[in-house]
Amino acid sequence: MNTRFLRLAVGKVLGIILVGMLAIGNLQAAPLSLIPGTPNLILFGGSIDYTGATGALSITGTTMDLDVNGSGFVTVVGGNFSLDAVLDSSGVFQSGSLSVTGTTGDPGFPGTSLLTATLTDFGFGGSGPAGVFEFAMNVTGGDMAAFGSSGGVIASTFSLSPSGGINWDATLDFQQNFSATVNVDAFVPVPAAVWLFGSALLGMAGLGRRVRK
Repeated sequence: MNTRFLRLAVGKVLGIILVGMLAIGNLQAAPLSLIPGTPNLILFGGSIDYTGATGALSITGTTMDLDVNGSGFVTVVGGNFSLDAVLDSSGVFQSGSLSVTGTTGDPGFPGTSLLTATLTDFGFGGSGPAGVFEFAMNVTGGDMAAFGSSGGVIASTFSLSPSGGINWDATLDFQQNFSATVNVDAFVPVPAAVWLFGSALLGMAGLGRRVRK
């Protein structure tokens, strides 16, 4: 094969890979596609607020119900839901935490701290005026810690108040301020299938590295 032709071909391939890597770096966080598990703390009509200048995102409201095992709801009295996260200007997760307090009549939840957690990942998906914000988390305390060490949060919006006429879609600008009303599921644990899928991806990545070696 002509050496000059080979150099040109290799250069073109490397250029395509570089452009692709730059494009990926500018993408917003992809949906995590979480599936609610139980126990599940449910927040109706909460609020989500985001400040573009600082990347601060918060979800607050009154936790109303607890789904213990998928068979029914237990009322949460004095429930308070507070999620705080920091994103970068592209909507990529930086850090965050969650705290849910309240009392229930369920014997498996005797305390006033229902859930505390450290957020570990963020995903977003949306179309038009509707969007879904997802967080993976590591459980650090509360009554729900007895049910698993990991979980997730799914916040589904049904109204939007943007500062610049934006919609929930692939071009959502995380450099702008926005707010919305949300319904939230905060659950432990995340179904095993979700983590098995993630483990499979990591295994494939490791296999790829071994093949290259």
